[in-house]
Amino acid sequence: MKSLHNHDRVKRGPTWGWGDQDSDHGKRLLGTVLIVGARVRTSREAQWYRVIWDNGRTNTYSYGGNRQDIILVHKKQEDLP
Repeated sequence: MKSLHNHDRVKRGPTWGWGDQDSDHGKRLLGTVLIVGARVRTSREAQWYRVIWDNGRTNTYSYGGNRQDIILVHKKQEDLP
């Protein structure tokens, strides 16, 4: 699994355990990885990234290994072919 980068767009993943942080009135939203350096923790299983959701909430979430709180929707614009 590739690392996430600044401005990549993400959504709730299969191991999500964060309630409605990514929602607005029951609608699930997309989020944006804030900065590459926001990986606040690393472990064997996952790296943690700070995300801002389209509702303005921010938090850190795991990505990689057996933990996928968030999953990549699309790469930042300059990474697209």
